[in-house]
Parts: sequence; structure tokens; C-alpha cells
Amino acid sequence: AKKPYALELRHDFSDEDLSLSLLGMPAESDWVLQGPYMFDRSLNRNRIIYELSNQVGRPAMRTEYIEVFVNQNGNDLTYSDYVGVYVLIEKIKRDPNRIDVEKVSTQMTTEPDISGGYIFKIDRIDPGDTGFIAGGQEWAYVEPKESEIEQVPEQQTFIRNYISDFLSALNSSNFTHPTTGQHYTEFVDFGSIVDHHLLNELMLNVDALRLSAYWYKPREGLLQAGPVWDFDRSAESDDSRDNSP
Repeated sequence: AKKPYALELRHDFSDEDLSLSLLGMPAESDWVLQGPYMFDRSLNRNRIIYELSNQVGRPAMRTEYIEVFVNQNGNDLTYSDYVGVYVLIEKIKRDPNRIDVEKVSTQMTTEPDISGGYIFKIDRIDPGDTGFIAGGQEWAYVEPKESEIEQVPEQQTFIRNYISDFLSALNSSNFTHPTTGQHYTEFVDFGSIVDHHLLNELMLNVDALRLSAYWYKPREGLLQAGPVWDFDRSAESDDSRDNSP
């Protein structure tokens, strides 16, 4: 048993982020140390699905196995500091080598600038955030952060309306009709949601589409499903709900 860690690289004795390449992965400052144990005794489920997603052309975070030592007393490093095998994972964020969407600044209030890029998720709300409701569904901001986007009502309105229009079209009885209704693919990339469903279904993911479900929207582009994230309760794990597709 071991706790997970968020890992942020900084310059010595400062709050300035430091981007470095770790184990051959593209340079960045923000990483995740995942400690599989409770449900994923193979330590391998996230690595498998992230790699498979990348192979089929849907961007997912890169991973590497590492062994972690945590030295809290400042003495020489020994095996008493050893805390186990971890998976080093790229953190989901806006970056050309991770989720390649444009930065939305607080000055952007009109189209086309306001149309992207955004990253958001269906998941538990982060501490201090309240999330937002769109299309009858609760969402959480990822980028821009909630503290940033709440300063720009126009951006909040745009992304809420876009999601609501997408879900309204999708849930309509005419959701694929070319003339009597809005086709849902006017809002979302069809291939991305097909691949996202297939990847989740392949692994029998218990949390599919309801937790750790990320989405992003490029500027002047369609909504994209993904990247896949957090598959510890999948593929015949210790959670019995994934015993059957």
C-alpha cells in the first residue's frame, strides 16, 4: 500500500516551475506519481490503456515504471526510505506534447478566440472549486482553471452553451437527421467519441464516462473525447463490477 503524489519540478529555492524531460518523456514541470495497489495489483492497467490509446492516434499521457524513495529526515538515502514501485505519468494539462489546445487568456471575450482551447472533465470537483452545470451534467474546469475562467463570464457562457447544445442535439430524437434536427457531429468529433467508447469498453472500465472523463475543445474546432484516464478499476480488477462487459 502506498499513497499517490503530485510532482511539481521547481528551480532551487523558488516558486518558478522547471520543465525537465524525465526518462525520455517530453519536458514539463507537472507529473503524477501513481501508486497502484488497492484495485490494480498488476500495476499495469493505466500503462496498457494509455499506450494503446496513443497507438490508435488518440493522445494519452505517457508513462514509465519507477521505484520511489522518500527521504524526509535529510539523512543519507537508505532502503528504509523505499516506498515501492510507482508509475510516473504525465499530468493532463495544456501542452503541445500533452493536450495540444490553445491558451485562453482573460482578455479573450469574442469569437473566434473565445472558442478554445478548453479542457474540462466529468469527475469529483477539486477542493475549493464548485464546477459548473451544462446540459444537466456536472462538470469541472481543468484549463483554464476555475479561478481564472470565473473572471470572464463570456468564456463561462460560451463553454456552457456549447456543451448544452451538444447534449441537446445528442439527446434529440432527430440526433442524426440531416434536415429535421441538429446533427450531434456538428459539435463533437465523431471518431474521438467512438474510439473513447471502444477503449473504455475494451477494458470494462467501471468509471467509464462518469468519473475521470476528460474532454477538450480546440479553438474553432469540435469537442474531443479524452484523453483516457484512471483505469485502475477495469479489466477484471479487484472491483467486482468489471467482471462482465
